Amino acid sequence: MELEIEQREDDILELAAHLPDLVLQASNSIQDYPAVQHVESVVMFLDIWGFTSLCERHTKLNLGVDVLTKTLNDYLGLIENAILKNGGDVVEFAGDALLVLWDADLYGQTATMARAIRCARQIQRKCHDWSTESGISLALKIALAIGQSYITYVGCDSCRHYSTSGPAVSEANKTEKRCSRGSIVLSQRAWEACPDRTAMKVEELPEGERKLLSVEKEWAEKELDPVRKEFQTLNDPLKQGQKLEREPRIRKINFKSVRRSKMRPFIAPPVLSKFDENQSLDYLCEMREVTVVFISLHMDSAHDHSTCLQAVYDKIHTSVSQFQGNQSVFPSLSLRSACSCPF
Repeated sequence: MELEIEQREDDILELAAHLPDLVLQASNSIQDYPAVQHVESVVMFLDIWGFTSLCERHTKLNLGVDVLTKTLNDYLGLIENAILKNGGDVVEFAGDALLVLWDADLYGQTATMARAIRCARQIQRKCHDWSTESGISLALKIALAIGQSYITYVGCDSCRHYSTSGPAVSEANKTEKRCSRGSIVLSQRAWEACPDRTAMKVEELPEGERKLLSVEKEWAEKELDPVRKEFQTLNDPLKQGQKLEREPRIRKINFKSVRRSKMRPFIAPPVLSKFDENQSLDYLCEMREVTVVFISLHMDSAHDHSTCLQAVYDKIHTSVSQFQGNQSVFPSLSLRSACSCPF
């Protein structure tokens, strides 16, 4: 019996690794689709510099997809580890880019900005000019923004998707265009939300963004320590002699509250089939000849995007299923507004 319980817990953890905390938490509560989750957030947009060249070099040298997968996993593993340790939530991978959210209501705006900036600096220290076996160096451009983000959920019983949009996501996309290789750039609103700006050295850019040059050594720790103590006291009072935890848990979600049936519709069928056959996801990489259909949606911001996206999804899902295709990606949207559906 204990072995079966442990196996079920392992299954849940393995499935949960494919979804961000925000989606796992919402999946138990959503009753009807479409639905929209509003989050006051700090958004980090990371763009990997050298990704395309790396893929082309691996193809030219015939190094194989396994080697490429290991290289990317090692690099992305460093990035994700820093994000999770700093309380961030990786909500989307989009090719050579990552979108990360921090819930600003959890720690407060200024402390959340300090956490995101500390995370960005740690990533740049570890991942700038990262050498690969093929001779291509990888680097990052990082943009930070703050404001409302919307997580829009569409789907049916068997297949579901989520997409991020909202002012903070749009602002992060816009700010990323000001980034250069190895830089960290803050939107104007993100800069204004920073604590103790006198401890930060920046370069002002044409539209009010700030390129971060340096911060005083103890800046982030000074800003985060009071928040750690308050958060620890409110959520997990210290026992006598117990030391204050320096970092949050890697995943904030309570996995005991997550149901496997709620997670499965969000995960791509090829991944689920490997999982159901008890195949190690370490060997999920494979080469296939495929036909790809890319659909770009252009919508007026005055419309109810959640309802519109659900209607589009219904038609696409019906056609894709009819012709035995796999609808595995529902991309981010840089939209100014979305209609809220309570759940």
